[in-house]
Amino acid sequence: MDSLERLAEYFHRFALLEVKASSRLYRRLASAIAGDPDLIALAGHAPPGPTPNLFLAAVHYLLLKGAPHPLAAFYPTVSESPPAGGDPFPDFRAFCLEYADQIRDLLTTRKVQTNEVRRCGILLPAFNYIALREPGRPLALVEAGASAGLLLLWDQYEYDYHGDLNRYGVSGSPVLISCVVRGPRRPPFPTILPRVSRRIGIDLNPIDVEDPDQGLWLQAFIWGDQPERAERLRQAVAVAAHQPLELLAGDALEVLPGVLAGVSREETPVVFHSHALNQFSPEARRRFEELLSRLSYGRTLYRLSLEGIARDASIQSQMNLTVFSDGHASRQRPLAYYEPHGEWIEWLAEST
Repeated sequence: MDSLERLAEYFHRFALLEVKASSRLYRRLASAIAGDPDLIALAGHAPPGPTPNLFLAAVHYLLLKGAPHPLAAFYPTVSESPPAGGDPFPDFRAFCLEYADQIRDLLTTRKVQTNEVRRCGILLPAFNYIALREPGRPLALVEAGASAGLLLLWDQYEYDYHGDLNRYGVSGSPVLISCVVRGPRRPPFPTILPRVSRRIGIDLNPIDVEDPDQGLWLQAFIWGDQPERAERLRQAVAVAAHQPLELLAGDALEVLPGVLAGVSREETPVVFHSHALNQFSPEARRRFEELLSRLSYGRTLYRLSLEGIARDASIQSQMNLTVFSDGHASRQRPLAYYEPHGEWIEWLAEST
């Protein structure tokens, strides 16, 4: 199987596993792209990584910038009119061929940048779970693959867990995170949010939310038929504009040692990442694990991982916790299953 055949299979899996249940528009487009040699060849200009996300975002970005084309009528995030009926792929294919040069340029010069703010509903009980293990010590949060760092501001949002009588977080925040709790176990929701002493994001190309074009690129990774997600992102960007946040440009493998060296013994360092390691090579993932072990000498370091999509459609993604101490890693502990965009959580771990 050559590289383009593998890429076609990647689009096919993307349609079946990642967007089948969440985006009717992208399911249709990804399935059709997989069978179109011209579009696969165009997508093949992207570097290794989550190519379907990057390719679909490049098209969405051009539409958001105002590229005139009938395709816009199929994107509720772009058009104010009701979505067009019928098959979107003929217009999508025509758009890609017409704007092939611009798409090729985006594929070769831009990177996948996502901030799914609703995942904060998954992070909140996990951060509290860690805080309960380290009473009296504030959390020093470091996100690898932070994009605009919107997940680092998780304690600036309000949370509504359907089935739970209480709301959490900042009452009246412009960002309301709704999440359904599944399963028999209640997540460890906090009476009072854990203290956060610092929030540092690391990214190869951090997004500056005050730059309109960078903000538009971030917006482009929202599925084109999900305007409610786009609106939530805009609200979170507005919150971020008024919050202190440290975003560092660079490779996490190179930047992390310096960042963690600045975390005092009175703080609890928590390194987390959310659907970011799919852009790491297998070798880089191994080095990341070894680095965290090495950086835990003389202290306890927590790694919170939100990665991966399971083959079982009933279990979408899994959040895991690994505790590093004095150069050793504990057994990886599954904390929860969750829907990749934060729609629901099923808590797995026993209380601390």
